[in-house]
Parts: sequence; structure tokens; C-alpha cells
Amino acid sequence: MDHSSGADQRGLKVTEEAQLLSGNGTGQNLNGLVPQATSYAGGATGDSPIDTIRRAIHQVRLSEHTANGIVVHPDFLLEIDLIKDSEERYLLGSPIHGNQPRLWGLPVIATTAMASNEFLVGAFGSAAAIFDRQEAVIELSTEHADNFAKNMVSIRCEERIGMAVFQPEAFVTGSF
Repeated sequence: MDHSSGADQRGLKVTEEAQLLSGNGTGQNLNGLVPQATSYAGGATGDSPIDTIRRAIHQVRLSEHTANGIVVHPDFLLEIDLIKDSEERYLLGSPIHGNQPRLWGLPVIATTAMASNEFLVGAFGSAAAIFDRQEAVIELSTEHADNFAKNMVSIRCEERIGMAVFQPEAFVTGSF
């Protein structure tokens, strides 16, 4: 059984996610959402990370857009999932139900492509678009250099995508 294609595609998707979020726009790199997003304007002294997210949602709204998602690192999601009240009840959901994580009514996406102390809030559906010119293609070859003589196979996994951010002000990024 060949597992290489699944592993290659997973690696490609991890790289794609990192590029979509944080690509620096040079060479073959995408210009990611975080570098193009508006910086968080700041909040009140003593704001919790959850307060900060709410203020970032408000900042998006003040730019005449409606946020429809939040991106954070899994460590942040873990910390908010474990918040309990004085009676040891979880505040943001039951571990039994396993619902899609949400904050302030918006879905929360946790990815290691986001730095552990950073967030991105935005109008993902209307202010940016991904253009997928070529889906993932996996190619195998024994014809590279001396692969045939050494009984080796070269594997190439690639795709061709682009991203346009039409309204950078519809995205707010910052740190906790």
C-alpha cells in the first residue's frame, strides 16, 4: 500500500495554509492575509484575549464589513476551551457535545500556521478569494539523475493557486 500520496498532499495543504495566512509575497510566495490585514487598534487596559477578539470584530465592522471567522493557534483555543466558572463548569461549551468552536457567534479555526499569540479576524467570504488554477498533482519518476540505477523514485507534489485580497481593511490581525 502506498501512503506517499496522502502524506505529500497533507504536507502540501500545510504549506498552502501557511502561505494563505502568512506568505510574504516575494518570489513564488503568496501575499498572505496577515501581512495585508489592518493592525488591531488596541483595547482597554486589562482586556482578556476574548475581549481583544470582540474588539477586533468591532474594528472590522467599523470598516463597513462583517466578520465571519476567526483564526488562532490551537494553544489559544485550548486555553479558552478550559475556562471554567466558580462551579467548575466550562463556560464556552460542553466537552460532551464537541461543537464547532465559536466566539462571539463566529467560527474559530485553529491552525499551527498562526503564531501562538496572534489572531486574525475577518470577512473571509467577501473580502478575499482563492483562485485554484491547478489542484494538487502528484508525479512519480525514476528518470531523475541516477534514480533508476539506485532503485529510487522522485516524488513531486504541487498545485497552482493565487489569492486576491480585495479589501484588506476587512481583516484585523494582532497579538494577545
